[in-house]
Amino acid sequence: MQITPLSDNIFYLEPESMANYQACAGLLIEAELKITIDPNLGPDHTGKFLDSQRPDMAFVTHFHLDHSAWVNTAAGMGIIVCVPEAERLILGNLDCLMEATARPCGLESLWRRFVTDSLGFQPLDSATTYHPGILSRLSRVRIEVLATPGHSPGHCSFWFPESGILFCGDMGLDRFGPWYGWHNCDLAAMVESICRLRAMDVRLLVTSHGGIIRKNPAAAWDRALDKIEQREKRIIAGLEKGLSKERLIEEGIFFTHKDKVDEPLKTFFYMWDAIMLDHHLRLIADGGLRRLTGSLNFKSNAGRPSKADQQPAGA
Repeated sequence: MQITPLSDNIFYLEPESMANYQACAGLLIEAELKITIDPNLGPDHTGKFLDSQRPDMAFVTHFHLDHSAWVNTAAGMGIIVCVPEAERLILGNLDCLMEATARPCGLESLWRRFVTDSLGFQPLDSATTYHPGILSRLSRVRIEVLATPGHSPGHCSFWFPESGILFCGDMGLDRFGPWYGWHNCDLAAMVESICRLRAMDVRLLVTSHGGIIRKNPAAAWDRALDKIEQREKRIIAGLEKGLSKERLIEEGIFFTHKDKVDEPLKTFFYMWDAIMLDHHLRLIADGGLRRLTGSLNFKSNAGRPSKADQQPAGA
């Protein structure tokens, strides 16, 4: 684990590995209350970190398991776990989690085993729900929760206006781009969230899977939008050639090298690509990405992608 100071009170937490959807980067805020956000540092490190730091409160940006598998560990230590109100039932009930994820695809049994056996997830018995707004009463560090849905229904980002730091969670700023592989993702809402965050005056843009972006954050958002546009263009081109949905999925919407992946992830990658294709087809039928971005020239500022050696975000 690596801890990087972002300010006097805010620290960036990076796991040693994000492989197999078992970890993500998060934050630690040290003030009169000690707060952590998405402290999922991997099965060998999360418990040790929480035990050593003993935060007063721990926030989950969204229910995806690479961000939330730690919640029962924290609750068992007496840490107040805070989850987005829109996703409380998903995190609190395994049946609700299955309904929100693999059950509609007919892969509940395989996914359930992966969730419980590989990721070690257990439903959260008790949690405090939180809403978008100002959390300043919790800490002398001013914290604002921003609703940024799309990647998940209740996904939230955290804004620290006094230091100009934005922790955007899982908004797709790693080299793989935005992910929207469950049915309850919303591609149009995700694009709207990206455009809204892009307009903010940010000094440091901090991500769950793409590191710290210190220069030209607008270009990072432009690259994310460009990833979505390139997928849309490939799909439209394939449809014009008469390719079937099965062939488009085989060639890849998000996961382009599924044949090189071991099971059960290979099956999950096909599932997620099929869902992402459906999201794109709905958006294309409704006018496509340009209808949402308007005149925003998001390619003009696009530079080299941020360095990231992790696998795609999601799950």
